[in-house]
Amino acid sequence: MEFEELTGDNVLVPVRERTYRSSDLEAGSLYLATDDGRLHLPRPFLIRQRCAKCRGWETLHIDNLPHIATVRSRV
Repeated sequence: MEFEELTGDNVLVPVRERTYRSSDLEAGSLYLATDDGRLHLPRPFLIRQRCAKCRGWETLHIDNLPHIATVRSRV
């Protein structure tokens, strides 16, 4: 699989590759990796998507949950 190591505030990071033995990964989804190499899908609490205007990546997190069916995110 290909991945980007997102650390700090630098948006320019190289794409790297690593072998992951499980086939249950979702293509295009954001995963968090632990030190022991396990991957965790943080959705809906953390989402990565392309900006509609500039096509750059943006990482969104839940700002608040006023109602269980309504989720607002803040860039």
